[in-house]
Amino acid sequence: MPFAELNGYHIYYEERGQGPPVLLLHHGLGSTRAWDNLIPTLAQRYHVIVNDRRGYGRSDPRPPQAGFELDFLQRDAEDTAQFLRELGMDRAHVIGHSDGGSIAIYLTALYPDLVRTLVLEAAHAWTQEGMDLPLIALKREVDECPPAWLRLPHGERWRQLFDAWIENWTSPGWREWDIRPLLAKIKAPTLIVQGDRDKFAPVSHAQAIAAGIPHSELWIVPDCGHTPHVEKAEEFQRQVLAFLQKHEGS
Repeated sequence: MPFAELNGYHIYYEERGQGPPVLLLHHGLGSTRAWDNLIPTLAQRYHVIVNDRRGYGRSDPRPPQAGFELDFLQRDAEDTAQFLRELGMDRAHVIGHSDGGSIAIYLTALYPDLVRTLVLEAAHAWTQEGMDLPLIALKREVDECPPAWLRLPHGERWRQLFDAWIENWTSPGWREWDIRPLLAKIKAPTLIVQGDRDKFAPVSHAQAIAAGIPHSELWIVPDCGHTPHVEKAEEFQRQVLAFLQKHEGS
């Protein structure tokens, strides 16, 4: 199994296909497995790279002093930049889902030389009022019946990961988190994807992100929740492939 070493930590990753590089950044409780239904399609035309971020899946745990504090998404973006450079990748197409989308915003704004195009799927750019309510509901569901998608990729540490992630996103300090000032720094062609029934953020959140990124495109997915690449897989693949191909020369 391939691992990259970043500042003494081992990051698990997988590669599939040949062609221009495409990096997939998983959601806040995800892993490489979160992209299983998308990888085969992309790998027919692209060199697809997925990893488990630090503390997730088969990667090394997060140290106690570097958990899910207010700057963890930026730190994960810094790790991602180093990861791409370790693999000798530059000018990658980057697709980020949820937390992975927020990390992709940091990555593209702070390391523009590494990103060719950007796809933001259900990304967050600030802590929306009321966002803690679906997270509290999620915690209640997980406490009652831990789902396989959470238990299996993370093994014995799934509970610790979940509790720390929930605690921080619902803490008072996170109400101050806001990366909208970074949006104007993004120059890469950008596609913003949002389900119209996403319980974690309204359509207006995606519209605000689109308004903040120059020359971006916005796709609101009808009858869809927080995971368009799963819930509307064929449409998502078709739209994303068309977007990537349109900007292959960017």
